[in-house]
Amino acid sequence: MAETLTKEPFGDEWIKNLSDSNLQELISELKERTKLFNCENESFQRYIDRVDPRMEDVTQGLVQEASDAEDADHIRPKPRSEAADRTLRLSWEQKVTVVQSEQDAYKHEINGLEKTSEALLHNYRAELEALVVIQKEINKSSNEFSKSFATTGRGDLMKPIYYEKFLKFIQDSMRQRDTIVDKLRLKNSALHTQLRKSREQLRQKEELGEVLRPVDFEQLKIDNSECLRKIDERNQEIQRLKLVAGKTLQVLNAYKLQLTQAIKEKERIKLEIAQRLDIKRRAKSEMVTVKKEVKEETKANKEFQEHKSSYNVPSVIDLIKLKSEEREIIRKELIHRRKLHLAQMALDRHKKIWLRIRHATADTIA
Repeated sequence: MAETLTKEPFGDEWIKNLSDSNLQELISELKERTKLFNCENESFQRYIDRVDPRMEDVTQGLVQEASDAEDADHIRPKPRSEAADRTLRLSWEQKVTVVQSEQDAYKHEINGLEKTSEALLHNYRAELEALVVIQKEINKSSNEFSKSFATTGRGDLMKPIYYEKFLKFIQDSMRQRDTIVDKLRLKNSALHTQLRKSREQLRQKEELGEVLRPVDFEQLKIDNSECLRKIDERNQEIQRLKLVAGKTLQVLNAYKLQLTQAIKEKERIKLEIAQRLDIKRRAKSEMVTVKKEVKEETKANKEFQEHKSSYNVPSVIDLIKLKSEEREIIRKELIHRRKLHLAQMALDRHKKIWLRIRHATADTIA
């Protein structure tokens, strides 16, 4: 159907030969192509407006010529010339350029909308935070007022509000608000000053960037090479200092090892001194004990010597008497032991007899 539309001239004969379904298809196709052409025309018009608005008159003239040619075709049907097609149609490269321009424009518009939305969002957030702060201040003031002036009471009784106290409360509140306002004003002025300085620095940087010339870049290159040379010198100095630091670290480690060994030797000597002091203390204690024992032994020896010097040996007759008395005592002891043994045997025999009698009596009673 599209081939028929593009190849055959506009007229009444070939349209009359079409069926209703073909006409509906032709109409739907024409509508789709019309929508596509309208979209392309709108995109091209926006592209022209962005590139050069003065081309709008030329475009309108071309459109007017195209409409006049179309009216002429309706009056006397003739095929459109190739020159007119080349005048009214764009090439694919031009269409791609227009589409890319439209895409860039949409991206720019989207970025602008994002920035605007972000700014609005920040403003709304700031307003919301301010409202929250104001609400907190109002609640705080309300609570303080409620604590200071209780207006409710039991029954119909209400606590009176004193004028002086209320006036003092209002003055204190206003003083606090003035203090907060002064702080915010100072903070705002500081922020404005900082913003002005930042803008001034930015302007100076922009002016400096505009004023720079090739000679300045050459000077910057020379300064850069000088800085690189100094950096190399500093790096070499750093390497030398690193070597010195490494050697110093080795010496330090050796001294640390010696110090550790000296500390260990010191601890060993301290322990040995403590042990020897303990031995000395024990020796002193033992010496005192030995001195006491020597003194006691000396005293005992002296007493023994005195007793020895005053001791008298008994006579032989007394010794014989004592021996005879001893033998008599031993004999009596043996006699008493035998008597005790006999008495023990008699006691055992009587116990056995008594037990038999007791058992016999118990059996008789039973």
